[in-house]
Amino acid sequence: MGVGIYGEILLKLYELSADFKIARAKVLEIPEQGFGFKEIRGEFLKTGQSDWLSWASAIGTHSLKPAERNYALTYFSKGSTMNYLISECARKI
Repeated sequence: MGVGIYGEILLKLYELSADFKIARAKVLEIPEQGFGFKEIRGEFLKTGQSDWLSWASAIGTHSLKPAERNYALTYFSKGSTMNYLISECARKI
């Protein structure tokens, strides 16, 4: 973090891990909100899907302001009982 190419490296890791959901999820867990990651996570949270990518996106929101994070997680939590559990954990981090 704080290095000039940090964002480029994260985006490249995200792009190269397209075939490996767990690897891509690990990148989404990093609490970086810049470089488009806030928007990428937002897309996964809006769909309400219940998989590794959406759960990692929920955890990756913990560096957002509480009101913004809770808004995104409220909608996400309605997708499944697992989404609800993950969103509650993310709110308490």
